[in-house]
Amino acid sequence: NPFQRYFHILQPPQDFPNLPAWSTWLAYLEAYHIHFHRYRGKNVTFLEIGIQSGGKIAILRDYFGPGFTYIGIDINNTTRMFDSADWINVEIGDAASRSFWAEIKKKYPHVDIVLDDGGHTMKQQKTTIEEMLPHIHAEGVYICEDLSTSWGKRFQGRPYGNASDGAFLSETMFGYVHQSLDWLNSMWIPGGVQYPRDFFKTAPPGSMWRTVVDQVKHIHLYNQFVVYEKGKTWTMPHVVGTIGTQIPYWYSGEREKVDWMPILNKLQNLSGSPWKW
Repeated sequence: NPFQRYFHILQPPQDFPNLPAWSTWLAYLEAYHIHFHRYRGKNVTFLEIGIQSGGKIAILRDYFGPGFTYIGIDINNTTRMFDSADWINVEIGDAASRSFWAEIKKKYPHVDIVLDDGGHTMKQQKTTIEEMLPHIHAEGVYICEDLSTSWGKRFQGRPYGNASDGAFLSETMFGYVHQSLDWLNSMWIPGGVQYPRDFFKTAPPGSMWRTVVDQVKHIHLYNQFVVYEKGKTWTMPHVVGTIGTQIPYWYSGEREKVDWMPILNKLQNLSGSPWKW
């Protein structure tokens, strides 16, 4: 994993006194590479909430390559010191402000990846995802880090809360994530099993449950870290793909053992796989 390698090669006593600091939970590094690697070597616009000491900027540029553009959001005016290259943009504002996000979206109409590592309050996290998840590119990635603040009082979280607590669901970012899992699978809520229905067909335009249904392909949940992968979602009518010869779901008598080698050889001829059986 390249991100794990950065932390390995940049450990003291490495002589690199002008390297800006970056502090992160090391468990996040695996998820970064899983969800970022498809953008390496391509033009990518990366918006990060929470510049802090700026240490992630150079590492991201080294990881993605020369097509990388960085938009950093922070409330600390000192972070303007990092806006010193034509591929870096620093904007000062509060992620809890919808008017601020309206200005950002107007100024930056194309964003591929959003990483929320900002103030971590419930209002900031929830406002940011509501404003920026619909805005990012149709195949983009949205990440919110440090979901542990959903249980922290100073971040408006609720200690000891869980999904059985209505207030936790409605007031915290982790509760929001819980709800979005339902939204992603909403077509099955009416109980059709193999016959999905548009459960939110009457949802008003712009509602987050409608956004998730229409725009989100995958939700990946890690320890205090969630990723929303946008992309083409399910369509009506839902289609189940089937290849090959089926046997009945119920017992239909003893049959000859399958000879797998002719099957694998024929499959390899069609697929071009490089293996030797």
